[in-house]
Amino acid sequence: MGCAGPSHVAQRIRSRWSGQTEPGKPRSLGSLLDYCAQLWEKLFFRNTVLENIAYFSAIRKQDPKKIGTKLTQYAEQLNMAHLLKTQVGNLSTGERKKASILAGICTDVKLLILDEPSNGLDIDAVLELQSIVSNIRANGTITTILSSHDINMLSGAATKYVYLCKGKIVWQNNGEMEAAEIVEKYRTLVQEGKQ
Repeated sequence: MGCAGPSHVAQRIRSRWSGQTEPGKPRSLGSLLDYCAQLWEKLFFRNTVLENIAYFSAIRKQDPKKIGTKLTQYAEQLNMAHLLKTQVGNLSTGERKKASILAGICTDVKLLILDEPSNGLDIDAVLELQSIVSNIRANGTITTILSSHDINMLSGAATKYVYLCKGKIVWQNNGEMEAAEIVEKYRTLVQEGKQ
């Protein structure tokens, strides 16, 4: 996060989302994705996990009692309850990723974006991440977008696959795929010149 503090982030959010981007034009989906990624992937390293969740909850004007109930439930599911009072800067890479997910879930995000979520994680942490994403999906209230080169992680977590080339969808599939199927489809798209 660098030197930016909560007031700096809040100011950026307020200025970016105070109204329409141009008179008569609604905000774009691209802006929404950028907003979600910036807000939920950048925890404040000097603050505890709990302080980060309280901060993001306040920005979203969430009811503290509702947050407390969700926090208890999801902190246990993510095996984070014992780390809530730990500074984010003292967490491992996997724990930081889980803290980001926890902040998103507890504050009622509708869209959770995980960009290369398995980077820097050991095998056990990747398996745990797959389980977390599957549980979020089973709950059905949060749409999760995964962007990853880790085919094994994707095959255990995703239910829809979208291949992009130069910002355009070149192929998509509704349904789970095995790792070998993902690789084969990619190779086919490369041969067809779509990647």
